[in-house]
Amino acid sequence: MKFLNFKLLICFTLSLSCFGQSDESLEPPSKQNTYYFTIEKFNRQPKPPKYILEQIELETSKPRSTWNQKDSLFFAYKKVHSEDFGLAMSIFTKVNTDTIQEYHALRLYHTTLYMNERYEELKNLKIFDSIKSESSIQTREEIRQRILDVKVLANQGKWSIEDSTVLPQLKDVTILALRKSRTDTKHILVPFIKNIDEVLRLFVMLNSNKDVVISQAYQELSDFQNEHFYVSNAYLYNSIALYYNKNNKRAVEVSNRLENEITKRNYLLPSFRNKFGKIISNRYHFDEIETAEEISNDSIRIEIGKSIEPPKKEVKKDYLPWLDRDLIIVIGLFILLIIVLVILKPIKSND
Repeated sequence: MKFLNFKLLICFTLSLSCFGQSDESLEPPSKQNTYYFTIEKFNRQPKPPKYILEQIELETSKPRSTWNQKDSLFFAYKKVHSEDFGLAMSIFTKVNTDTIQEYHALRLYHTTLYMNERYEELKNLKIFDSIKSESSIQTREEIRQRILDVKVLANQGKWSIEDSTVLPQLKDVTILALRKSRTDTKHILVPFIKNIDEVLRLFVMLNSNKDVVISQAYQELSDFQNEHFYVSNAYLYNSIALYYNKNNKRAVEVSNRLENEITKRNYLLPSFRNKFGKIISNRYHFDEIETAEEISNDSIRIEIGKSIEPPKKEVKKDYLPWLDRDLIIVIGLFILLIIVLVILKPIKSND
């Protein structure tokens, strides 16, 4: 009996030891290695470049009646950063937008047109180079044009999320076959995915509105990432899809599945909030007191909707309210005269 108890004690001790070792062998979750393609942090509310800030500062010292085309154009940029897309659009229609060449300025103009649903005008605006390399599946400009085509169809009621896709190339059989080759993946598929990612970033700039088309585009990109690349990337893209359309059925269906898959593989769950960011109202403090604008081809005159009162001077407490200024002066002169007489009297007596 003692021998049996001894054996049981040894078995129990060994089992505890094995249990402890199994606990120690569990590694903490780690970030998935996204070697081929890593989703960079979004900058949906970019800071105005130095040249825009300097011009805005310069024009504040000029009377509005003397503003020229350049001043008006930069005022429009300012309004885009303030998310006043309606007023910005009114200004852009009155100035020569052909002069807009710098990429940040083009994005501001693109965002204004998009937020005002000027899709046909957007299609005529060239943002990206249209030159297609031999290894390119779709250029960025082709992808942008495709998204705009879908937006036009959606507005006309000719496109639905249930029956149509935004990025059909992601489901092209010939493209999917490229995934079998490491060389093709690196030199063809990855640039293609990067192009889609860059173009979609253009449409989410300063955009917090519900957007069914953009939501569907990100959901399709999420499916592609999950099937051919990385589940962490798929989770982030799917989260963006839900951000722009919480009723996206496909995105809702796969959300928990992707999260469970990440946990199962012992990966860290990517932070959607840190990666996608938040649009903050008036982030760059472009406060305006104007409420009405009159815009002409050559200048902008702002009607002041609310006057600003000058700062009130601090009034010191009057401890002798019965004495006015003139009386104080007379009393002061009288005292001064007495002092002079007192000083002169001893001098005369000595003489």
